[in-house]
Amino acid sequence: MLPEHRRKRIGERMLQRLFEVAEVMGGQWLTLEVRVSNLPAQRLYEKYGFRRAGVRRRYYSDNNEDALIMWTEKIRDRAVQDRLAELRKALGE
Repeated sequence: MLPEHRRKRIGERMLQRLFEVAEVMGGQWLTLEVRVSNLPAQRLYEKYGFRRAGVRRRYYSDNNEDALIMWTEKIRDRAVQDRLAELRKALGE
């Protein structure tokens, strides 16, 4: 993301929408890969309940950086839904 667009919670809103779409489509979990060096993204994902589940060695071809594999709990679980509702409210949505 370009520097002028950072810290505007755009990524967080996109993540909220991803949970909504996944639920409508019948998804049970979400998973993603994130650069091991991208600590701000990792913190955001952890805030939304993603947990580290593994590493993909040399995943990124531009510099052979490893990727963390992250998964959520079941997105329909009450605890996940409650967390999403709280985070949505904090975003003012």
